[in-house]
Amino acid sequence: MENEIKQIISDVSKVAMTEVHEDAELGNDLAIDSLDLLDVVTELEKKYQIDIPAEDMTDFITVKDIITAVQNTVKSNE
Repeated sequence: MENEIKQIISDVSKVAMTEVHEDAELGNDLAIDSLDLLDVVTELEKKYQIDIPAEDMTDFITVKDIITAVQNTVKSNE
């Protein structure tokens, strides 16, 4: 799951997969703006059939934040 999430982030941000690591900051390191983040979240929601509330997106600072949120949401839906 973690690599799939990183791949989606890489695809949306057009940043090489090697640059998408857990500690990478979305804005500073990957140049992901709010519209890109919305695209990432939309792709993740489709892939995992989950709903990530918009207010949670404001807490996404690093790649790890997104991974954790998706994993927690998927677990809670099981």
